[in-house]
Amino acid sequence: MRPRCIAPGTRVVIMADVLATGKTTSSMIRLIESQGGTVVRIGYIAELADHGARKNKVLKGYPFECLATY
Repeated sequence: MRPRCIAPGTRVVIMADVLATGKTTSSMIRLIESQGGTVVRIGYIAELADHGARKNKVLKGYPFECLATY
């Protein structure tokens, strides 16, 4: 993602393939919010439940869904 590619006030939905630890998503959230955007929802195709992403404090407060859990 290029710097300053999100206009302030933009509502953003993050879509990703796999949720494991949540570190990549937390980086995306920080980048979006640092540019003035708002994350409104997060979606994943699959979640690797044993990696503990649901315990990640950064993801709390953001609505997210996974299509499949392994």
